[in-house]
Amino acid sequence: MAAFGAVLLGQLLRWTLWPRPAEAKSPLIWSPFQEARSAPRERGNILDRNGALLVTTGYRWKVAITPSHLSQKSAEKLAPRLAPLLGMSEGDFLRLIGPALPAPADANQPAGATPSAGWPYLALGQVDSAARAEIERRKQKAYDVQDKDPQSNPDFGLPWREVTLSPVAMRVYPEGGLAAHVLGFLNNEPKAFFGIEKYWDAELRGENPFDVTHEGIALTNLSEPFQRNASPDGAHDLVLTIDRAMQFIVEQELRATVERYSADGGTIIVIDPKTGALLASASYPTYNPASYSASPSEVWNDPAISAPYEPGSIFKIITMAAGLNAGVITPDSTYNDTGCRMFGGRKICNLDDRSYSISSMRDVLLHSLNLGTVHINELLDKEFYVYVERFGFGAATGIDLANEADGNVRRPGSPDWSEADLGSNSFGQGIAVTPLQMVSAVSAVANKGLLMKPHAVAGIIANGRMLKVEPYQVRRVIRQETAATLTEMLVEAVDRGAELAQVPGYSVAGKSGTAQIAVNGKYDENATIAGFIGYLPAHDPAFVILVKIVRPRGEAMGNRVAAPAFKRVAEQFVTLAGIPPDRKPSK
Repeated sequence: MAAFGAVLLGQLLRWTLWPRPAEAKSPLIWSPFQEARSAPRERGNILDRNGALLVTTGYRWKVAITPSHLSQKSAEKLAPRLAPLLGMSEGDFLRLIGPALPAPADANQPAGATPSAGWPYLALGQVDSAARAEIERRKQKAYDVQDKDPQSNPDFGLPWREVTLSPVAMRVYPEGGLAAHVLGFLNNEPKAFFGIEKYWDAELRGENPFDVTHEGIALTNLSEPFQRNASPDGAHDLVLTIDRAMQFIVEQELRATVERYSADGGTIIVIDPKTGALLASASYPTYNPASYSASPSEVWNDPAISAPYEPGSIFKIITMAAGLNAGVITPDSTYNDTGCRMFGGRKICNLDDRSYSISSMRDVLLHSLNLGTVHINELLDKEFYVYVERFGFGAATGIDLANEADGNVRRPGSPDWSEADLGSNSFGQGIAVTPLQMVSAVSAVANKGLLMKPHAVAGIIANGRMLKVEPYQVRRVIRQETAATLTEMLVEAVDRGAELAQVPGYSVAGKSGTAQIAVNGKYDENATIAGFIGYLPAHDPAFVILVKIVRPRGEAMGNRVAAPAFKRVAEQFVTLAGIPPDRKPSK
């Protein structure tokens, strides 16, 4: 028995003090994120692409009291010392705590009756760190037997021991409401809603660590200011593709444009077409995630990714790309524009109902001719929808933000599709897309025909190192030659017909659009969505910018409302990013 006990004790010590071989950390399989599995960490910070702090975790302190250990008299003595720190008056404090205090002894009370013992716990509110430090100081002074002088120590003998403090984690936004729709928010539970907070919730909580061998991810060391703004305890931090300065420019311009035209709202999105990185994304009206409950819930969801709309004539870029790539047209192909025509049993007209006679495909973009794109789809027939799907419409892009919508594309063979849809879809009517899908598709044209997956997170930081998310190529949607030809046509359309979108010194490829809004199954002639989408420098673009303004008043056309906003954003972006001009400014 002694020998058996000795063996048992030896085994117990060996298993307790030395790790099993399978648990030993091998440099071949160990990841710097493995230790995050052992215990939950504080929620990670969110930084912009340059390391600026957008979201961090701070604390408020819940103040509670034990009324059952107090009397009315002791509560009245405590009130002038505690109430101001809670941001309330002495009277309010006493009215709050009064019903929770023990019932005072009553001489008329029947023998054997038990008076109320008071509440064991009462929450009084929350305070910031400064108030919390002062409460802690006063609690300490209340029991300082070396200092009983009521003149110098008014807290001595007060029932401060009945006051408790407990930390309450909260999200802090150093940039205020900047990029609110991209970021999302946490409620008081705390539970994540919308944007980055919801989509990357597990990673921010440290529950979904990445391994260094994860496909498409490269490990890098941190530089300033990432080191300065990373979480000190090794929590998982996210580095966004968003640029804080660009985001500020976009939000300022969007708000100014919406207010200038008394519009219902709008969206501006900026993407790097070569990587799919989301550089800026703003929708208005917006909210402050630090006080989200002060705004109506309708504004919490991000229209940029979750609100499909009929894009109107900016969709002609897609139809033109399909026709050129399929070889059914060239830039100089012509057709007879009669102003209106029947197609699929429906009368379709140009926006101005005007006839343009013999017109080329260049004219179609220059004058935004609906009949021109109808002509293209007459030649493409159902192959048009092959390109629609190839460009990514009708399905979510897969961006790493919560609540992305699929959009809606009626396809041949569906019960609700008709040949009239083939005509109207060609100029962006009867098809619903999200702003993100639209800017992503045009980015493929700007990127020589390659469609990149849009993404909002550039990397994940933990333990002093960053896992960098690499760009992901979805597919080739059109040939490189087609993209180059279409770019030239779009540059010509801006040069000759969209002077309000022109950026001095830079070639701009772009297209305006004025989309009607369907109300109760019919298009409201007095309600439009004014849009413009473009990229620059046209032949080596750094940015694709989409501007969408909903129900502008006093002016309805995309080339009058959205094009100037595009220009103002683009001018600031090329300066901020140091993009050299590719043209000599005109005199």
